[in-house]
Amino acid sequence: KMRTIATFLVLLLSTQMNAQNDDGLRSARMLPLDTTISGAIAFNNELLSCAPGYSFKFVDKESPNELKYLYEHSNHETLKIEYAYKQKGDDGDAKPKPLIFSQKIIADNGTIALIYNCMFGENIKAEQLEAFSGMGRGFVFHERDYHYSLLPDDYKPGYWVLTFTE
Repeated sequence: KMRTIATFLVLLLSTQMNAQNDDGLRSARMLPLDTTISGAIAFNNELLSCAPGYSFKFVDKESPNELKYLYEHSNHETLKIEYAYKQKGDDGDAKPKPLIFSQKIIADNGTIALIYNCMFGENIKAEQLEAFSGMGRGFVFHERDYHYSLLPDDYKPGYWVLTFTE
């Protein structure tokens, strides 16, 4: 019994250590910013393991330097993941590669809560999103500072928008 309690305490403390860094900023467990498009696709796959039940519908590549992935749940809820990227190359590169500098995730409140929990190591419920909402909050990923916003979607009631920027 004591071993079970000790294991629980270690797990609890490690979760708390993942949630914040030494400066008190929230730390993300995963993030596609500053990666290539293939990194963004890998992120999408990882994200779908956090919010199961979604299947890929299509990707919109019509807008320059933007990608929009649409997923649909069996209960007809949608998950949209949008990326903005810029072309960046090293001095020796013949062809610059696209690097993600902004991401937006739009989904119903339950799905956004699952994604938020997965990304930040939290345990919030859909009903608690309002308490965690806000604009321009700082966080750390791989020792770099980023910002995120969590706001209700203006166009679709019950949906939320989680945005990440450099």
